[in-house]
Formats: sequence, C-alpha cells, structure tokens
Amino acid sequence: YPAAKDSAGFQLPDTLLTIERYAFSRFKGTSLVLPESLETIGAFAFENSKLTSIHIPANVISIGDSAFCVYAGELMSEGDGIEEDPSLVQLTFAPDGKLESIGSDAFSGHYKLKSLILPDNLKTIGQNAFAHCLALEEVVLSAALQDLTSYSFYECLSLKSFTMQEGIQSIGTMALFNNTYDPNKALTELVIPSTVKHIGESAFAYMAALQTATFAEDSQLETLGIGVFMGCTSLEGITLPGKLKTVDVRSTNKTVNGVRVYRYYSHLFKDCESMKYVDMSACVEMTQIPSEMFTGCVGVETLLLPPNLTTLADHAFGTKIDVTSGKTTV
Repeated sequence: YPAAKDSAGFQLPDTLLTIERYAFSRFKGTSLVLPESLETIGAFAFENSKLTSIHIPANVISIGDSAFCVYAGELMSEGDGIEEDPSLVQLTFAPDGKLESIGSDAFSGHYKLKSLILPDNLKTIGQNAFAHCLALEEVVLSAALQDLTSYSFYECLSLKSFTMQEGIQSIGTMALFNNTYDPNKALTELVIPSTVKHIGESAFAYMAALQTATFAEDSQLETLGIGVFMGCTSLEGITLPGKLKTVDVRSTNKTVNGVRVYRYYSHLFKDCESMKYVDMSACVEMTQIPSEMFTGCVGVETLLLPPNLTTLADHAFGTKIDVTSGKTTV
C-alpha cells in the first residue's frame, strides 16, 4: 500500500482472499473494513498502522506474526508528525468464525485496547501476541485453546478479568507476568481450569493485586514452574491440587575457595508476604518440598504438608519463617 496514498474512503475488494506481508504497513487510515471473503492476514500486514478499530471476519483462518503490532516510540522517533503511538481501541472477532491461529506479537503494544473476547475456534496464540496492551481490562480465551503460550499477555497492566476455558492444558512462561499497574484496577482473582497440567516459570509472577488463585475441581495439574506466584504480595492463601507431583527448581553454582558450590531454588511463592495458609494435604504424589519454595512468606500461619513427603529441602522456607516459633501450625 503506497504510504503517500490518501487512505480516506479506501475499500478492499469483496473477492480478496489474502493480505500479504507488509501490505498495509503504516496505513494512515483509522478504520478499514475487511471483506468477508478474506482468509489470511500475513505477517506485518498492518504493523504500525493508525487503525483504531478492526473487525476480523468469519472466514479468516490465520493472522500472521506481528500482523497488527505497534512498536512503541518508533514512529515518533522518525519524526513523521504523529503525536503519539497508534493503538487499536476496539478489536472484535466474528463469534462463529474460522480463526485458528494468531501469530507471535500479532497485537502487541496496543495500549488503548480494553476488551478482548477471542472466538471459540481459536487453537493457537503465539508468544507475545497481546503483550504490552497496557489498558486491557477483560480477556476471555477461546474454548479450543490448548496452550497459553509464553509472554502472551505479558505486562497487560490493567487486567480486571481473565477467563480461561476448560480444555487449556498448559500456561507458558510469564504468560501473565506483572499485570499490576494500578492495584485498585488490577486482577484480584484467578481460576485455573481443571485441564491445566503444567504452569510455566513466573506465569503469574508479580501480580501484586492477586488475592485468590483457585484450581478447579478435579484439577489435572502435575507441574508448577519456578516462581509461578513469586511477588504476588496480596495472595491470601492457596490450596494445591491433589495430582501435583513436581515443583521445578533451578540451579546456580559458583566456586568458593576452590570448591564448586551449587544452589538450588524454587521461588514458587517467593515474597508472598500476605499468604496465611498453604494446603498441600491432598498432594499424595508430591514427595519433596524444594529449597526456597516459601522464601519471604512471613505471614504463613497454617501449613499442611503432603502426606507422603520424604524430603524437606534446606532453606525451603528461606530465612524469614520459623515453623517452630509457635506462630505457624505445621
């Protein structure tokens, strides 16, 4: 699309099937009607455009990497007269649409977008697909989605509601990392579907307003990554599901007086300072509590351990919790 062409009144043909890579890069129009015939939107097709609203028609099957992404600050730095970075205000999808995949970074950086309801047929969301959507308040994921990929909603700082459907099986690294911009407007509760088997490293880390994280009944969760709830300073307590087997750890090492010293840590609940109870009594397959799993959990009053626990690692509670003090019930 010629950058100098007047975008007012521009229309796409109603027989169009594909919008190729970079076809409308830096498009200057604020709106554009995509034809019902459209099936594919290529990578970078509308990157750094000035669109404020877009509707994805029912026949679109795939949206490519960075298709609608905004690179913050880039346009201003080039001095093209734009007063602020562009952003979608409204993004809608045909509810009965055929959309199956959204590529990496596809809608990243849209700092004015507030609501996102994904169509039920959507199966794949790429990494960073909606990262840095700073004003995003409501998200409803699709029923067909199986994997919430890494960084997919990274630093969406204003989330109030985030709905995951039954059927999702894994939540990737830093998927919802640091969602807290204004604690009065941020996400306070999270329900994790029963079908989730794995939650990746720091998936919910630094969600400082999060008060409750609930695992759905008959949860299939088997593995929790490093630092999943790290820095969730408002988390009041947690009950871990019965099929949980493993809490991941990381190792670091250094040489001290010629001897290689290894350090292992989990940081699963690191600095969850408001957490008063932890219930692992249903975790019959969990046999180990790793090092530094509860570092900084200074408010814990009740701790129910797994019934078949064989190993309680050194420094599992860091140095700030004394389970023998009488203030904590184990």
